[in-house]
Amino acid sequence: MSRGDKSKHTDKQESKADHIAESYEDRGVSEKEAERRAWE
Repeated sequence: MSRGDKSKHTDKQESKADHIAESYEDRGVSEKEAERRAWE
């Protein structure tokens, strides 16, 4: 699985990562960087 491939993640994992990304974005992190951090 490539690093950017999220097709193997569960709905719960995706929901959690989305929530984390939104938190980063609320603190001024760019959308792209927030997504990267959320999926680490």
